[in-house]
Amino acid sequence: IATLVGAGIALRASDPTGTLAAEVTGATLSSNDVSAAASGVELSTAGTGALVDTTGLDSNHLHANVDGVLLQDTNLTGLGTHGAITATCNRIVGNTGAGVRVLADVESGGVSVTTSTISGNALGGIDNASTTTLVGTDNFWGDASGPSGVGPGTGDSVTVRVTFTPHATAEPLCVTCSGAGGDTDGGQGCDPVGNCVADRDWAQ
Repeated sequence: IATLVGAGIALRASDPTGTLAAEVTGATLSSNDVSAAASGVELSTAGTGALVDTTGLDSNHLHANVDGVLLQDTNLTGLGTHGAITATCNRIVGNTGAGVRVLADVESGGVSVTTSTISGNALGGIDNASTTTLVGTDNFWGDASGPSGVGPGTGDSVTVRVTFTPHATAEPLCVTCSGAGGDTDGGQGCDPVGNCVADRDWAQ
């Protein structure tokens, strides 16, 4: 997926009246390659009855977008809710904004971004502007020393309200072709777990 004006992939729940149960639940976004979009993946709600919950992002390659992943709530008859959002084994690299951006009104307590490569993002690895804490453990931030910002290292930065310890000192196996979830078709997108062969293009 490339050359898009808006989000590459968007899951949006909207309750324009304040009386609807507008829910996106049980979705899994897996093995996608998204570039040249305003956000590689957008998870958003609008309105009091809007909910995005039990959603997984697994083995995606999100690169050369503005933001790799964007979470936002729009106040339309009130704010919606983000529930359990689990992102793992993703390659979120080389975006001109943040690798993962969480806007101020989002309830991020159920959000986790783990065991992924988050590096080379111009405005940081994870930028959490919400008032709740996001889990960002076991990620590789582009340097073995860990994330910068409020972190101890020189990799992509993290903001406050991001749990980043422990961090990975090298790319997790599930985002490289030395482990499950690599790229078998040369598209630089991750394959499902258990379907990995060496691909020289993956590291480029």
